[in-house]
Amino acid sequence: MSGLSVIDRAQARGFRPQPRVSTSAWCGRELWLTDESGGRRDRFNLVDRPYLVGILDCLDDPLVETIAWVKAAQVGGTTTLISIILSRRALDPAPMMFAGPDREYVREKSKLTYMCAEKSPALADFVPPENRRNSRLIHLGNCVCYLAWSGSTQSLSGRACRLVLCSEVDRWRDSVKLGRSAELVKERVKSFPVNHKIFYESTPSDEASTIEHLYVEGDQRTWQLACPHCGHWQALRVVPHREGKFAGGGGIGGMQNELGEWRTPEEARRHAFYVCERGCTITHGQKHDFCRRGLWVPAGQRLDKQGRLTGKPDRSCRHVSFRSQSLDTASISWGWAAEEYLIARKNSALREFWNNWLGRAWKSARGAPKWKQVGTRLAQPHERGLVPTAALFLTAGLDVMPDFSRWVVRAWGEGSTSWLVDWGTVKLRPNEAGDMIPNSDLAQLEDLLFTRNFKLVAPNRVGAEALRVRMAGVDTGHRIWDVWQWGRAQIAKHGDRLRFVAGDTRAHVGQFFKLGVVEKSARTGKVYEGGMRRWMINVDTYKDDIHRRLTAPLGEQGNYFFCADVCGCGEEYLRELCNEAKIETLDKKGRQVVEWRVVDKHTGNHYFDCEVYDRAIADMITGQDWGEVWRRCMPPARQVAPPEENRFTTPSGQPFLITERS
Repeated sequence: MSGLSVIDRAQARGFRPQPRVSTSAWCGRELWLTDESGGRRDRFNLVDRPYLVGILDCLDDPLVETIAWVKAAQVGGTTTLISIILSRRALDPAPMMFAGPDREYVREKSKLTYMCAEKSPALADFVPPENRRNSRLIHLGNCVCYLAWSGSTQSLSGRACRLVLCSEVDRWRDSVKLGRSAELVKERVKSFPVNHKIFYESTPSDEASTIEHLYVEGDQRTWQLACPHCGHWQALRVVPHREGKFAGGGGIGGMQNELGEWRTPEEARRHAFYVCERGCTITHGQKHDFCRRGLWVPAGQRLDKQGRLTGKPDRSCRHVSFRSQSLDTASISWGWAAEEYLIARKNSALREFWNNWLGRAWKSARGAPKWKQVGTRLAQPHERGLVPTAALFLTAGLDVMPDFSRWVVRAWGEGSTSWLVDWGTVKLRPNEAGDMIPNSDLAQLEDLLFTRNFKLVAPNRVGAEALRVRMAGVDTGHRIWDVWQWGRAQIAKHGDRLRFVAGDTRAHVGQFFKLGVVEKSARTGKVYEGGMRRWMINVDTYKDDIHRRLTAPLGEQGNYFFCADVCGCGEEYLRELCNEAKIETLDKKGRQVVEWRVVDKHTGNHYFDCEVYDRAIADMITGQDWGEVWRRCMPPARQVAPPEENRFTTPSGQPFLITERS
C-alpha cells in the first residue's frame, strides 16, 4: 500500500462521525475526582450511586429543558455539578453559568472544579495556570462557565448561557426589587431557544422549599429497586407502611423489640434489616447488590417484573425531576439509618432527618387543632400546680402586653417530654386614686415564678421533692424599657434564671436561637446600661414543633401533656394555644408563601407565645441534648448536699436548681 493511500484512509477516518458518548459513560471513563485537599484521586464512581446515571443522561436529551433534583445531604450533589461542567467541555462546549447561595460557596466549587480537571488526563491540557484564572468564571479552553450567586443581580444577569446550574437553591437569598433569584436565571437561556437546559439541585427545607416546588412541577421521578427475593419494585423507606396492602412492610425493621418498644440507637444499629413491601428480609450484606438494580420511575408509571416501564407519565418529559435519599446509596447501611432516625426522634430533630436523610421537605400539620379535643386527649392525672414524678426541671415563658402579662410554667423530662404545671395572667393594679400603677403586673411575677417551690407528686428520679423554675424567658416585644428594668432587677436577685427573648421570623433553617446585644432602644433612643443580652428565637420552627407534639401519638418521647381538668379551668389557655395555624397566602410581589396566622383575632395567641418561649428555654438549658437528662441532674457521688438546694450543671454550663429530698 502506497503512502498516499495510507494518508487517504486516515483522512477518511478523521471525517467519519464519532460514536455518540453519553454523559454518564464519559464521566465514568474519563473523569477523575479529588477532595478539597487535592491529595486524593479517585475515578468518578457510579457503582455505589447508580441513580446518578439517569440524572446525568438527561443532559443528552434534547427534549429536556429543566432538571430539578431534590436530594438528601451527601448523595453526590457537588460531584454531579462538577462532572456536568467538565463533561460539557468534552462533549458539548457551550456557555454555562454556575450559581450558588453566596460568593464564597461558588468560589470554593470553582477551585474544586479546576482541581478535578487537573487530575483528569482528558482535561488537564485545558486548565489555565493558577495566576491566569478569573475569580468570576471557570475557563477550560473554548468552554466558559460564568459564576453567579443569589442576591447579586449583577452576577445573575447579563450573560447568555445554554446551560445554567443552580446549586442549593433553598439557601438562596432573593432580591427585594427583582424577586426570586431562582426565577432570574431563566432569563439567561433566551438566546438559546433550542437545547437549552436549567439544572436545579438542593436539599429541601420546609413548606416554602423552592426545590420541592420544582420537583412537584416536574415529572416526579422516584428511584425504585427490585427486591432480590421476589423481584417486587419499590422505593426505599425508613418507617414501614402503617396501613394499606403493604402495612408492616416497606421500611427498616429491628428498631423495635418483641414487645413493640423502641430500642436504643446502638441496639437498633445492630439489629436493623430491611423489610420488602411484600415481607421479604434484606440484610445489609445484600444491600450493595440490591441498590445496583434501580431505575427512575416517573409519576403515573410503574415497573413490571422485567423492569419495563408501563403506563403513561402524568407530566411531560420537558421538565424532569428526581428525588434521592441517603438510603439509595450503597454505602449507607440499614443500621446507620435506623440509628440516626432514633437519635433524631429522641432529640426532637425529625425535621433535620427528613431534610438531610430522606430529601423531603418538612411539612407541619396545617390548620389549628381543636382546643377541647387536644385538652381532653393530653390531660394527665396531676393537679394544677403540682409537678409529675418524671419531671426533672421547670421553665417559664412570659408574654408581656401593654396592660397585662401572661405566664406558663412547664415541667420537662427525658426525651423532651413535657407537662403543663401552671399558668395565669397578671394585670396592672390601680392605686388609691384609681390610676394604674406602672409595671404592677411585672412586680407580681417574682412570687409566682422565682421564689415559688412547685411540689412533685412523688420524689423524682434524682430524689427531688420540689422544684423551682430553672429559667424563664420574657418577651421584649412590648414595654421593652420596663421589661428590661424589671428583668435586670430579677437577674441581680436570682442570677441566670431569666433571659430576654424575642421572635425572629427571618431566622435561617436549622438555626433555633442566637444571642445578640441591644445597645439602645430603637423606638426611644434610650441606652441600655451595659447592653441588653437578648436571645432571638426562631419562632416558626418552635411553633411547628409544638403543633406536631399536640397531635403526636401518645406514648412517644416528646409528648406535650396538660394537667387534670385543663378543659374546665384552662379554657382560655387552650383556646389561645390552638389559635394559630399555617396558612398559604401571597406576599406583596404575588408570590405564594406559608405563614403562621392567628385564626380568631378576638381570642389572641399569648399563651401560645409563652409555650414557644418555654420550649426554646428548655433547649437552651439542655443544649438540645435530651439524652439521659437525669444523669446531669444527679448529685455528685458522696457529696454532702446543703439542706435546702443544690446546683448542678449541664454540659453547656447551665445550672439546674434541684431541691433535695428530705
